[in-house]
Amino acid sequence: MTKDENGNYVHKSGKRVLIGENSFNQKVKYIQSEKNYSVYYNNGINKICIKTEENIDDIDNQLLREQYVRYISQRNGKFIENTYTKGKFLELFNEKALEFKSDRIFEKNFNSVIRMKSILTNRKYDAIVNDGKQKYVLDVKTTSAGQGLKQLFNTDKEFFTAPKNTGLIKILASLFDDKNFTILDFFSGSATTAHAVMRLNAEDGGTRKSIMIQLPEETDEKSEAYKAGYKTISD
Repeated sequence: MTKDENGNYVHKSGKRVLIGENSFNQKVKYIQSEKNYSVYYNNGINKICIKTEENIDDIDNQLLREQYVRYISQRNGKFIENTYTKGKFLELFNEKALEFKSDRIFEKNFNSVIRMKSILTNRKYDAIVNDGKQKYVLDVKTTSAGQGLKQLFNTDKEFFTAPKNTGLIKILASLFDDKNFTILDFFSGSATTAHAVMRLNAEDGGTRKSIMIQLPEETDEKSEAYKAGYKTISD
């Protein structure tokens, strides 16, 4: 941990990108969305100005002349949603919980306890796998789960708003010596457990089975899943 400019202890890891280019937030569909806004920040006077801009080229040049820096979330030249709403963003700014870089704004990690997930994320280890030494990578990030689904379906659409990482479930299942057992998941969602079990079986020749249970919770009428004809999560 290190101290920031305000004397607060901040973890070097676990900082979340709030505004900036990324590959996991969804595209802006409604201009007036609470997550669609540009941020202009003046470091010299520590002041921000939040604006709703209809087009990525709608730049406030007057603010730039006043030494403000513009921050936007975009992908392929199009606006994508910021991580938090305007209200939440302003709350973090007032709490001095934001870190401004050249092209991104991060949320500082003030947690006093290091989370196991943060320790495992993006770590590589030398391990013996199938009687051979190789690099073993642990990746349990939620963002990786979203990117994995987009690659699987070859789309930028977000069918599941909070998919879980198959890598984490696969690691947990591999802790059992027995390769022939059944995993029951009462909260199936995007069927992460079933996906992880199939991947693990394919890798080590196991015969594990999975049972997925999901209540027929209705999907949001504005969601891509609903538009594709899936009226409930179980569908």
